Amino acid sequence: MILKRLLHHKLPYKPIVDLAFTHAEPPKPTGSSATKPPVILTLHGLFGSKNNFSLVNKYLAKDFSTDVYAVDLRNHGTSPRAKPYDYLTMARDLIHFVNTHIDPLRSVNIVGFSLGGKIALTMALSKKINVEKCVSVDIPPYCTPGLDDVLLQNYDKIMQISRREIKIEKGTKKWKEKLISEFRKVPVNV
Repeated sequence: MILKRLLHHKLPYKPIVDLAFTHAEPPKPTGSSATKPPVILTLHGLFGSKNNFSLVNKYLAKDFSTDVYAVDLRNHGTSPRAKPYDYLTMARDLIHFVNTHIDPLRSVNIVGFSLGGKIALTMALSKKINVEKCVSVDIPPYCTPGLDDVLLQNYDKIMQISRREIKIEKGTKKWKEKLISEFRKVPVNV
């Protein structure tokens, strides 16, 4: 409650802020990299910043041959401090970022962690940008002994879908049924 009062009284009101970011480009830009969707690996957790993912961004840019952006959310890292501080406002900041630094017509993939995952999901609902994929990952603030067995057993199927070895086009007839059918082929899901 004290933090909320401090943020409410001390910060200027700005409906949109220009977010600080880093950009990792593919090692060898090709003509095809411009048509691949960029990955926005921005959406860090509550106490994070764009710097949390600097090493990962380089690998993603290389492995997927596409642009990767890491963004400091408002009131984080080197982005401006302003109110309001809520999911919708932070999603609007990111939509502004896409419109300003990428292209509103170019499709984007979003990866968010914890707080960033919630913002990513909110952003994915917008009609002002073209979100192709949204991955929301919640990482707990404690050490875990390992990955859950169900996740490990589904990992290969998840990777096949993300590499488009199994094609499931959202919006086509029965895309949900096809997705469920693919995961039912994994023995742990039967």
